[in-house]
Amino acid sequence: MYNLIFNKTQLQNMIKNTFFVVLASMFLVFGSFAQQSQELTRDEVQIEQFESQTNSLENRFDQNKDNETVLIDIRTDASTLLLEVQESLDQFKLEIASDKEKLTALGDAPADGSEAQAVTLERKALTESSALLTVYVGRLEKLATRLDELVFDVGITRRDLFTSALFERVEIGAISAFEIHSMFREEMSKFWVKTQAWLAFVWEFKRSALFSSLAFSGVAGLLIYFGGYRIFGRFILGRSEVEEGGIGARLTSAFWSAAIPTLTAAAVGASTYFLLLDFGVLRIDFAALFARLIQSAVALVLVLTLALAILSPWDATSRLVNVTNRGAKWLFVLVGLLFAIRTISYVGVGVREILDLPLQNSVAQAFFETIAVAAVLIIVSRLEPVAPEGKLDSETGISTQGWIRTTTLVAGIALILISLVGYVALAAFIATQIVVTGALLIVIYFGLLSAKSVMVEGAFAASPLGVTLSKSVQLSEQNANRLGLLFGILIYLLILGLGLSFILLQWGFASEEVMSGALALFTHLQIGGINISLLNIGIGLILFGIGYFATRHFQQWLDRNVLVRGKVELGVRNSIRKVIGYFGIALAAMIAISAAGFDLSNLALVAGALSLGIGFGLQTIVSNFVSGLILLAERPFKAGDWVETTSVQGIVKEISVRATEIETFSRKSVIVPNSELVNGAVGNWTHRNPIGRIEVMVGVSYDNSPQRIIDLLIEIADQNPNVLKTPEPSVEFADFGASSLDFVIRAFLADIGNGLTVRNELRIAIYERFKEENIEIPFPHREVFVRNAGGLSE
Repeated sequence: MYNLIFNKTQLQNMIKNTFFVVLASMFLVFGSFAQQSQELTRDEVQIEQFESQTNSLENRFDQNKDNETVLIDIRTDASTLLLEVQESLDQFKLEIASDKEKLTALGDAPADGSEAQAVTLERKALTESSALLTVYVGRLEKLATRLDELVFDVGITRRDLFTSALFERVEIGAISAFEIHSMFREEMSKFWVKTQAWLAFVWEFKRSALFSSLAFSGVAGLLIYFGGYRIFGRFILGRSEVEEGGIGARLTSAFWSAAIPTLTAAAVGASTYFLLLDFGVLRIDFAALFARLIQSAVALVLVLTLALAILSPWDATSRLVNVTNRGAKWLFVLVGLLFAIRTISYVGVGVREILDLPLQNSVAQAFFETIAVAAVLIIVSRLEPVAPEGKLDSETGISTQGWIRTTTLVAGIALILISLVGYVALAAFIATQIVVTGALLIVIYFGLLSAKSVMVEGAFAASPLGVTLSKSVQLSEQNANRLGLLFGILIYLLILGLGLSFILLQWGFASEEVMSGALALFTHLQIGGINISLLNIGIGLILFGIGYFATRHFQQWLDRNVLVRGKVELGVRNSIRKVIGYFGIALAAMIAISAAGFDLSNLALVAGALSLGIGFGLQTIVSNFVSGLILLAERPFKAGDWVETTSVQGIVKEISVRATEIETFSRKSVIVPNSELVNGAVGNWTHRNPIGRIEVMVGVSYDNSPQRIIDLLIEIADQNPNVLKTPEPSVEFADFGASSLDFVIRAFLADIGNGLTVRNELRIAIYERFKEENIEIPFPHREVFVRNAGGLSE
């Protein structure tokens, strides 16, 4: 009875526990279903927001097809929304793949219905989720297609607007010279009235704010100017240094000669603008004009300082181009004139915006600007600025290539004819591109020359940055040349990227388009089905470089400040440096790979492939690698040891993870795989200490007393300062030779590396002492008898 009650109690407990387990499982399943349902609801809301934003962008496009500014905003918004849609699309596809994997793991439902209810519910939820996500993917793909088409349509519309505006023809004859003069006087009069009213207001109510802003901007400019010359003035070559400096140093000098004044002007202008605007000195209508004035002033300073540094009209030794003195002066004046014309035109646009002047004023301004640029081009075509070879100080030049002069002349005449025909906008656009794009191409050219000069062998090592790196991280000349090559490539890419961006801006592309295009190029480069982020890869490379140099710097710091002061022997120091170097570079590589956007978990696939490769053909490499780690850990020999293997004998120079470098006494470097050193017999003359024994053999004639010879040889050995007293030297009566009594001197040295020198010293001392003691060192004699054959016959 007791056993029966006990069994019933156990059964009740089992039923109760099973019930609670099933109930908990149901709660977990339904909880996960509820969470999944919330996520799907949130996805539905997000997709509806995407659809609403797309509809809004399409409506804005239909209503603003003739508004350039709005079209640019629409294209930017559509491109941003397209990226968000594509990210959501990729996420949903991953979720669908995950659901399918889970369904595959669950398998098909059993035919007899014996499956647990929780598993059935999970299969149903996964099936429904996968179906709903498939619908979401279809909706997002349609949205992506609509946004792609919208971006394309905006581009076509903007191109049509640009073309129609560019080829719009006006009647030049309808505007007389008198009307142009009257319009100009009226324009200046209105502008002066507005300017007077503004200046009177500033003088009356904002005088202190005006002077404070100007004073602060002046101080900022002076700090940047003198600070720039103090820091970077050493790169600017003096007149006596120009002839000695190479092309790289001269280009660097030209760059900083232009950069410091330009940065000063930019700092003064920007600080003045923002301070005047913040203090309420600038009116809203004058703020845009003031910004144009500052931009024009900074651009003019940049152009004039660059032209002065490149052409050097008054100093032929500093000139970077092959032109005569007269040609340099003329080109400098004409370059300044071109940009002065461009500056007046740019500022004039701001004046017209303030006064809201009619179209005739814009046409007249564009017409005169084009005629002025054309006149300058015609003058340039008549110049002969190219200097004879090696005669930069010449006043007369030689004829330039015919196609250059012809092209310049034709461009000038074509601008005049296009303007007179009535296509003023087209002529003004071409004139602007000739001036601005031409200047950009010249700057790009000299930038590429700078990159090329950095890549010249030995140039980077001689530069201030190369000298600093050589001192801080002990950069070898070969590595300095490699780093110079890398810097040159980076400068190439930077110059080409920035130059192309500015040229695109000049040719009608909006800054938002250039930025979004560059961002898409560097962050979403599509190659097949793979998205590559060049920006992340670049960041990863930079981080790896930082980690590499930080590791090298830490190795040197640890060696100089810890290991050397701690009297750690050279071999141990070398092993510690190697291990830290490998660990630091491996850590930097992992950080760089992660920053580049690669999932480190995917390295398991690489490890599997490597293991397969090891099984087929990489056994030797892996064996050498593991052997290198063993050598670094056990240290059977270290850098500086005298070792002897079956194939080579010499001094160990470096132990790496793959091979060990041994330098023979003939100064030949032999690279021995580490596996041979671990698996084979290696003799180490300086394993625990450099003490070693040498042997010198000598023979004397049978007329001498062996004991006397032993005493003399011990005395000779004791007199050598390099022979240790303990253990003391010994002499062995080795053998009765064919013609001599043979003896062997055995002596211990503090440094076996001096063995060859000490053996020579002992042999010389033995010879001289034996000569003094009349002790003969026997040697074989050979007697030759010559007989006459004829004499023998007699």
